[in-house]
Amino acid sequence: MAHRQKIAAVFAALVVSSGCGGDDDAGTESTADISVTTQGGANHTADCPEPPFMLELHAAQGDEPVIDEPDFAVVDTVAVDVGEGAALTLYAGDYEFDPADFAVFTTPTAPAGKTLLTIAITTFNATDTPEPIRAGEEVPASAGPDDFGTRTVTVIVDRGGSLYNQAHQASGTLTVVDVSDDQVCVAIDYRDDLFGAEDGSLGKALRGAFTADVVPFG
Repeated sequence: MAHRQKIAAVFAALVVSSGCGGDDDAGTESTADISVTTQGGANHTADCPEPPFMLELHAAQGDEPVIDEPDFAVVDTVAVDVGEGAALTLYAGDYEFDPADFAVFTTPTAPAGKTLLTIAITTFNATDTPEPIRAGEEVPASAGPDDFGTRTVTVIVDRGGSLYNQAHQASGTLTVVDVSDDQVCVAIDYRDDLFGAEDGSLGKALRGAFTADVVPFG
């Protein structure tokens, strides 16, 4: 899991017009039972999970579920500091990462048959310098332009180059369980709906917790 190389990535702009959706069986109950009670200061807790990490992952295309994995096994993770501690782009995948895939001004793509999760904690259109991300912080899912100026989380699923990147009616929370200059631990409970659907059909859902080494941008 360790990535000490100076790798970086630019988070792709969130596209909300993708037609992704499907069954609503995933529900909204979180599977991440992670305490955020700190010990020895605001930026330390002993409750972060150890690898291997198991997440719950669902995504749909039209009316057909294309990813339905209640036990998505994470092989590698990394978190890129893109905002001097105030913004992080986290990556989790079911394959070993190549640092070259995260070069400056590139967007990583999952190889054939593999899945890459991109989870961005950021403040869109911030008018002031955002405060550093802190342990115990609960970051809401981005609901679009109404959230400009507020720190939010967005989720993109890439399966073999096919993107599930819409965020219609996104809901849920990412909890920063622990964070330091070197590592971050998060617990996420996220879902969005099929764009254009009137019945609340599931677009994608992600639940669970994982830890990632933090590397600088550039």
